[in-house]
Amino acid sequence: MFGASWQTVHRRFTDWSTARVWAKLHRVLLDRLGAE
Repeated sequence: MFGASWQTVHRRFTDWSTARVWAKLHRVLLDRLGAE
């Protein structure tokens, strides 16, 4: 088997969603695209 178990993936996704990692990443990408 390759990679993490689905439980680990789900837990990390939930943790990152709670910490607003996706929103912060989206903002960083938009800022970089805007600067170019």
